Amino acid sequence: MRYVPAACLRPGMILGKDVYSQDTVVLLAKDVQLTQGYIDSILKLVINGVYITDSISEDIKIESVISHELRVNAIKNIKQIYNNPKGISKSLDSVESIAKKILGEVLKNRSIMVNMVDIKTFDDFLYSHCVNVAVLSTVIGIALNLEESKLEKLAASALLHDIGKVFIPKSILDKEDNFTEEEDKTFKNHSEKGYRYIKTYHNSIAITSYVGILQHHERFDGEGYPDHKKGEKYLFLEEL
Repeated sequence: MRYVPAACLRPGMILGKDVYSQDTVVLLAKDVQLTQGYIDSILKLVINGVYITDSISEDIKIESVISHELRVNAIKNIKQIYNNPKGISKSLDSVESIAKKILGEVLKNRSIMVNMVDIKTFDDFLYSHCVNVAVLSTVIGIALNLEESKLEKLAASALLHDIGKVFIPKSILDKEDNFTEEEDKTFKNHSEKGYRYIKTYHNSIAITSYVGILQHHERFDGEGYPDHKKGEKYLFLEEL
């Protein structure tokens, strides 16, 4: 099995893995032979690429760091939370549960090299992005030898890191770049809005989890936001 970018797909290729929509619905099943119509649909949906099986890659096995079942369940839960922030208090237990499950599977599969291409086959759509960030944050936390309780907080924070975007006008979120100065300021407020919302209304989760929401755009060189923390002032991991 091998990964092929969407632009390089050709009729007759055989899918090596299922292809999913942003809502985690199976669009094309494993072993389906691609037609030009299927390829056009993949391109239209802005799917980055797919896995195919052929004689070149028949002996190559692609393993995922977390199971597909967990990924789909996590995405569905994150979608529910982000689409209904007023009801998030009922869903926070599921966030913490998902964080524990992600940690458990990453620890179980820690010998597997993280397949960045596999991560990217689930597009950058907000919900799948949050799950990807949780997986990668957990992997990095393990590399930093954080204890399990801290890893769980880190994963929970990563799952919720973009919750503030639900309070940003869709017209700005859809624009993505070329912001006016005012639009840029509004967009950058998402980390603080998310932090304040969770801290004010849902502070039953660990304090460091919502601090992570506030700081997820900070950079070690001080060029991040909202507080331009730099070097040793960037203390989120130490505070976990």
